[in-house]
Amino acid sequence: MQSIKSIAILAFANLLLVAPLSAQAWNGASRLALQTEAQAYSPSLTLADLLPRSAPEALRARCAQISFGESPQPGETRRLTRQEVLNRLVSAPDLAQELAIPPVILVTRFSRPLTRIELLQAIQTALQQRGAGGLNSIHSSDLELPMPIRVTQDDPGLEVTTIEYDPFRQETCFRMRATKDASLVPFAVYVRGKIKVPLLVARHDLPTGQIVTSDDFQMTPREVTGLLPNNLPTLSEITGLATRQVIREGQVIYGSMFGPAMLVRTGRPAELILQGARFRATLIVIPMQPGTMGQEVRARTKDRIYQARVVGRDQLYAAL
Repeated sequence: MQSIKSIAILAFANLLLVAPLSAQAWNGASRLALQTEAQAYSPSLTLADLLPRSAPEALRARCAQISFGESPQPGETRRLTRQEVLNRLVSAPDLAQELAIPPVILVTRFSRPLTRIELLQAIQTALQQRGAGGLNSIHSSDLELPMPIRVTQDDPGLEVTTIEYDPFRQETCFRMRATKDASLVPFAVYVRGKIKVPLLVARHDLPTGQIVTSDDFQMTPREVTGLLPNNLPTLSEITGLATRQVIREGQVIYGSMFGPAMLVRTGRPAELILQGARFRATLIVIPMQPGTMGQEVRARTKDRIYQARVVGRDQLYAAL
């Protein structure tokens, strides 16, 4: 019986010896211990990233004000020593007393692989915006990635910036960027073969200087054989403009082919509307310079020169 009591006393004494050692670990077990391996979820690293998930929200809010600069890039590890953490807590000694700081903390950046479904959705959105959603059948298995791609956001905001056919690879290249993830540099995704998009083409030959109407053009599906411009004009944007060059039947339309229509030409008779306080008169004049819609030009009669504004084809307006 005495032997059992001696063993119990000895065990209790050992417990008392061990307890102080545990209480001193990382500056005190009664304090909240920082993680030895932490993960950052934003570009900036703060003390809140080093807290365990069980940390109270009030403490987390205070720690979020203590910055350690930039978070490591995906795939990299940042090493923080206890002294580095203490140096950041010089201005907050009360906070330092609440935390147990390990000798070394290893910090990595949260990242996840970008899925083929996400890439496919971005491509489909780009094609739909160009009216080509129903012209192409592309599946996630058709996508070719030169290397695995990782992102640091749940929604990186993928956006297709350019579409281009590569004749050497015989693939269509979709260049993308992540609008919500600054850590990801622009990258490319490839699809075997060519894709089709509806393009505005000329219904018939158009000479230089012709003022065009909507009847001069039509939308036709065409294969992308090079770089697909992002600023192709719409029918409403070019209607009423004048051609700057000869355009052949079936030729794809670009905005650079058109300019403001020259509605008034030098020496070609035009109608001038004169508007006074109590009268309105119309007379025929000879423009002395060409003009587009809204421009001011000079026009003459036999005995007078007028300054007038172009308001239509061979039509001018002047207020007296």
